[in-house]
Amino acid sequence: AAMGAIGNAQLEVYAKEGFESSIALGLQARMLASTIPLLANRASKANVTILFINQERDKIGVVYGSTTTTPGGRTIKFFASLRLKVSRIGYCEKNGEKIGIRSQLIPVKSKLFPIFGRSAELIIGPNGIDVFTALFETALKRSVIEKSGSWYKFDGKSLHRDDFESLMKGDKAFYEKVLDAIQNYKVVLKQQVTQHVTM
Repeated sequence: AAMGAIGNAQLEVYAKEGFESSIALGLQARMLASTIPLLANRASKANVTILFINQERDKIGVVYGSTTTTPGGRTIKFFASLRLKVSRIGYCEKNGEKIGIRSQLIPVKSKLFPIFGRSAELIIGPNGIDVFTALFETALKRSVIEKSGSWYKFDGKSLHRDDFESLMKGDKAFYEKVLDAIQNYKVVLKQQVTQHVTM
């Protein structure tokens, strides 16, 4: 199940009383504080995942501590099993044209796995998250794919970037080979680090 942006949730009280009314102050946070525990309990019993999307907003007049806050109070922070921070770190370009936003995904809280040192890069384009472009760039960064001019070499094949990504989309076996090569890179790197530490 997916919920819309919390910051954009408009309540009827706001329309009737106005945002500056004493009744409306903190109403969104109070509503979530009474609703989220019930939702969490029912979602757990039904084996359903609920996804909340929130935004960071600047605090006014902050001298120390965090300069940002999130709408809706702190209830979601406490009840969330996994919190991910998505931030833009640049743009993805092809042939000098911007084709998407390069975003970084950082876990800030997790009851599911250790979060230290974990992050992922996403390419978000007009059709959503571009898995193939992100996979291509990860393979290139880890030297799984060799670059020679405008050609990219992998598994005995030399292709241009667009052809390489198209092949991954159309050929599942080729896509899995690239994925396996990236995962094997992680295993080899971990073994090298372990050997270096034990020496």
